[in-house]
Formats: sequence, C-alpha cells, structure tokens
Amino acid sequence: MNIDFKAGYIMSEHFVLTGGVGYLTTRELVIFDTDGQSEIYRIESEHFHSYVFIPVGVKYYMGTFFISPEISIGWNTANVTENTFRYPNGVQSSKGDDLNNLYQVNAVTYPVFFSFGNEIRLKSCTISLGVKAYLSLNPVGYDDSNYGHYYGFGVLGGITF
Repeated sequence: MNIDFKAGYIMSEHFVLTGGVGYLTTRELVIFDTDGQSEIYRIESEHFHSYVFIPVGVKYYMGTFFISPEISIGWNTANVTENTFRYPNGVQSSKGDDLNNLYQVNAVTYPVFFSFGNEIRLKSCTISLGVKAYLSLNPVGYDDSNYGHYYGFGVLGGITF
C-alpha cells in the first residue's frame, strides 16, 4: 500500500519534474510447516514495515499516456508482526509492534518506483489511471541473508487539480 502527495514543474510539453512526500507499507509473509511437531502444524508470520518517503522523478507524456520513473529516500516509522499458529483443533494469533527492532530493520530505505497509465482531462481536474511498481534498492534488514528487497505492484489512481 502506498499513498503520495506530489507537485510538478512543467519542463516542456512532454516532461514534468515531480517531487513529493508519501507513505509506504510493505508486507512479508513467512510460513513454517512443522509437520505436527509440538502439536503445531503451521506457523504463519507476517511482517509489516512502514515508511515515510520523499520521491523525486519525471513524468513523460505521449498525448494522454504517461510513464513516470522515480527514486526516493524513506525512513522506517513502524514494524508490526502478526503470528498465526495452526493447531489440529484451532488457530491462535498474536500481533505486536517491534518497538526494540528485534528484526534489525534498516532505518533508511531507497525505493524506486515506475508508473505508467493514462490521464483523463476534465474541466477542473485530471484523473490518472494506471499501474505502479516499486522495488527497494537496499534490503529490508541489516542482514541480507534474512531479508530480501521488498517489491510490489498495483493499480494507480490519482487526481490532479
């Protein structure tokens, strides 16, 4: 999930320089199948990492179609873990904040974004519809063997006034 607020500076008919501020939450799912050891059949651990970030990029227009690469710097604001234990006769869940950074999540992240889509120009605003993908340039945690790089994609929607 990601939301940003951006401003732009028109460089030419086809190029707009963009910058802003945003909020990004990534999710990591780890599943351990225990084959019934200690009467637990499966442990599902979800880690949510949240960041405030500042993106800088360009938006290139070909008519109403656009592409927009961006690079940014982000600061970790929260880490939440939710564990689900599956037993033969039920499920038990626990959720908690990682206030002491036990998972050694990096304090700073460097995500890159790539968006493309189409703009529908109305009288008082413009509606943007498209797809947005992102990838971190650095691993989530200090230890690269335990954490990879977060990535994802989704539907993009926006309004420009």
